[in-house]
Amino acid sequence: MSLKEKCMIVNLRVATWSARKYDRKVSNEVAQTHAAQDAGRFNKILIAGEALKKITKVGNSARTYHYANTLSWSDAGDRILPSENFMNYAAEMAKFKSEFEALVSEFVSTYPSLKEDARARLNTLFDEADYPPQEFISKKFGLSFSYMPIADVEDFRVAISQEETDRIKLEIQAALDSRVKNAQEEMLKRIRVAVGNMAEALLVPDKVFRDSLVGNIEELVEVTPLLNFTKNEQIEKAVNMMKPLCVDPNQLRKDAAYRKEIAEKAKKASSLI
Repeated sequence: MSLKEKCMIVNLRVATWSARKYDRKVSNEVAQTHAAQDAGRFNKILIAGEALKKITKVGNSARTYHYANTLSWSDAGDRILPSENFMNYAAEMAKFKSEFEALVSEFVSTYPSLKEDARARLNTLFDEADYPPQEFISKKFGLSFSYMPIADVEDFRVAISQEETDRIKLEIQAALDSRVKNAQEEMLKRIRVAVGNMAEALLVPDKVFRDSLVGNIEELVEVTPLLNFTKNEQIEKAVNMMKPLCVDPNQLRKDAAYRKEIAEKAKKASSLI
């Protein structure tokens, strides 16, 4: 099966309104008051409260999920999504998009009252010109994702000499091979970091740790096989080495001997991955 049948390219775009505005006049006033130069920039908070924070939080969660469930592909922000993980990815991203758009709709409906709150809060700093009209404010937000096929070397057909065509095909194949190798290394790096963090934390008997120390391992055990589109043996071996580390974090806190045992397993795994 060719690479284009195993994977696709996905690109995520998340846009939010910062609701902050640089005030040159106030910045200059502060500098003059203190006889200072290049003292800083004063930015007004146009909308206060939780309304924007909720939207931003969903956008950040979508990004986090996107990066965890895809692999790096190009400097342009394109990510590689293995077909085995497509259904999971598409379903979760649809949820993020739905929640994001619902919050944006709620924000737009309350925008006039939020602006009036800002008028009172900012007092003489309030400037009507800082606020887009209500009918345009929704354009400040967006959460979208798009899919594209991976180019195949054999799809390259241009009216140039066969010699040049063959040379360019070799360059394309070399670039594809390099990107696949980088994707594999990214998976291994994720595993090394998570396992290394576990070993480092558990080897110190009294060190406090969060449940996410184990949760990160469990997540990798679940998602890595779906991302391992080349069925790389080293990655498969690393996943198998993580499985014994998927334990109850509370038991690690209560049982010192058990904690030491898991810590040694994590340390050994970290050295072998």
